[in-house]
Amino acid sequence: MGQCQFCKEKAGFLRSMHSTCKTKNAETVIALTTRFKEAARGRALGTAKADAMRLATEGFVAQDAMQKALLAGLSQAVNDVFSDNLLSEEEETAMQAFLKTFEINQQMAPQTYTQLVKGGTLRDAMAGKISTRLKIDGDLPFNLAKGEQLAWIFSGVTLLEERTSTKYIGRSEGLSVRIAKGVYYRTSAFKGQPIQVTKMNAIEQGFLGATDRHLYFAGKSKAFRIPYGKIVAFKEFDDGIGVTKDSASGNMQVFRTGDGWFTYNLIRNLSNLNSAKDKPDAAAA
Repeated sequence: MGQCQFCKEKAGFLRSMHSTCKTKNAETVIALTTRFKEAARGRALGTAKADAMRLATEGFVAQDAMQKALLAGLSQAVNDVFSDNLLSEEEETAMQAFLKTFEINQQMAPQTYTQLVKGGTLRDAMAGKISTRLKIDGDLPFNLAKGEQLAWIFSGVTLLEERTSTKYIGRSEGLSVRIAKGVYYRTSAFKGQPIQVTKMNAIEQGFLGATDRHLYFAGKSKAFRIPYGKIVAFKEFDDGIGVTKDSASGNMQVFRTGDGWFTYNLIRNLSNLNSAKDKPDAAAA
């Protein structure tokens, strides 16, 4: 006689579960995920643990399955919070309380932690502040200026640079005219119309740092910094940001970070913050 893997009662000959128990278990996992999602948004967090234990017992949900529902509910809550691309202080506080209540650390939910830190960092930048949420493990790959504050550092960034070359269309090889036996005279060839072709070339990978004054890039063979005041144009890409410096070439540099929306908005706000600091005090004018 088989035993039901959910309720542990007799399930019948060659059977491992009751269909009703299987259905109840699946429905309970959904209910747990929803309850965790609500708690992560700050709704009845105080009773969330007790509610989850009761639901899990009634629906024959094992500990590992409840853990998966916990992380799934948290992920859904984070997606809802960032549906407007902004993280309010209230939303961040509720999320942090949820993480503490259910003892969820960065190793358990790395993507969630990263999203929350990014959201808070961007909100601070929009408010004219440099966030202190980012913790650096080890030495920075570049030296900051005295008093300069680091807002974010991206690793594994691909640097691409705009390069322009010239080619010609309408090319002719000229005309050969026979003068004597075995001797030919070749008229001159022309190259036709010059056409300029611009391509983005991947240069190398490295770290991109965004501070309150500069953009820094550090790779194996190339390192530089760009003052925000020298950037004349920004361009958003799905996977990064492009900047054009005030220079003779006017060529664009692209930093492929993997998160274009965050990169673009953070750097634009840091640039605006730097511009505001450089402006003379209106009261003193």
